[in-house]
Amino acid sequence: NITVQLDASGNASITPAQIDNGSSDNCSTPALSLDQNTFSCAHIGNNTVTLIATDPTGNSATATAIVTVQDNINPIAVTQNISVQLDINGNASITPEQINNGSSDNCSTPALSLDQNTFSCTHIGNNTVTLTATDPTGNSATATATVTIEDNIPPIVTCPQDITSANLIVSYELPQATDNCSIEAIQLVSGFASGEAFPEGTTTVTYDIRDNAGNTTSCSFNITVGVQNSPPTDILLSNTTITDDTEASQIGVFSTTDADAGDAHTYSLVSGDGDSDNSFFTIQNDNLFLSDLAAGQLNDISTLSIRVRSTDQADTFIEKSIPLRVMLPEPINDLRIPTAFTPNNDGENDTWNISNITQYPQVRVTIFSSNGHEIFSSNGYEREWDGTYRGDKLPMGTYYYVIRLNDNQDRTFKGFVTILQ
Repeated sequence: NITVQLDASGNASITPAQIDNGSSDNCSTPALSLDQNTFSCAHIGNNTVTLIATDPTGNSATATAIVTVQDNINPIAVTQNISVQLDINGNASITPEQINNGSSDNCSTPALSLDQNTFSCTHIGNNTVTLTATDPTGNSATATATVTIEDNIPPIVTCPQDITSANLIVSYELPQATDNCSIEAIQLVSGFASGEAFPEGTTTVTYDIRDNAGNTTSCSFNITVGVQNSPPTDILLSNTTITDDTEASQIGVFSTTDADAGDAHTYSLVSGDGDSDNSFFTIQNDNLFLSDLAAGQLNDISTLSIRVRSTDQADTFIEKSIPLRVMLPEPINDLRIPTAFTPNNDGENDTWNISNITQYPQVRVTIFSSNGHEIFSSNGYEREWDGTYRGDKLPMGTYYYVIRLNDNQDRTFKGFVTILQ
């Protein structure tokens, strides 16, 4: 019995001499032959062969032997380097077939295995793995390869909502981020940090969120700061001298000192220090007028005081007491202006008769309806108004008059006259 090894091609051969163990003949050395002298991977293990001994006269004899065929040649392990991406959970796995690059054996395809086939975020970069190739008889060989683990998944970011603020100091929440591995940095790249002062207008704030593999996601949002309001600092009145105490007489125009260019202001009379004479006045838009309570009541008064509030568009305000001086012309004792007349053709008070007005030949008399329409005008007052307009009788009601004497004091009287029946 003998043992033979398969070669690198998976083959083996024997000769009769290897099997012969002293065969003989009575006359001469017999010729030896075998019924099988070649073997392959299919014959691994014990094989029975027959040795045939033949003498020159043709006599023969046989005997069997065991040929044990063995495979002691290791496989050839061949590898290749690969790159693998981590998934959304930060994991990756490989198979031996991905590393194998043509491993072989002299008999059959070897079984392949790896010393490591799963990876996580901790393996980002190059990792050495070992491929083992094993044939059916237990022979094995190994080879190494580099598995490069890559993370190409950027962070998932929730960006803050846009913010509108009336204050320069603005605080906001930082962007919220998740990653299949881990967040390395949340970095402000433009704009201002939370809690800092922002300029008026809209500022775009941008953050870069970077994971430990260098993947970056940008996040931008807007912070809009409204125009910062400066409160008004003073109230001015264009005229503070009252020279006419007729109702609705305009005294002056208000203006406000304010650092905000173009800021609009509203004016009102308010209670407080210096408001003692507020009831004598009204304010329309920016204009100060005498009220009906003051008409004809200021002859014995030399000074008045009002308290005024100026409010800007942001509802900030200033209040101020404003003194006014009363300088009325000397009253005309001989001029009597009726407050009513009855143009009913009964011969009494049919016209608006103003006593002694003829002493002022340059006088101009103008009458207005309640809607401000001029219904009578006269230079001089030789023809008294009879309560008509263009020949038509006017209805009962109250009408507004302006009498300008055009004398050396340029005095003017304003008031109301009522048509009665």
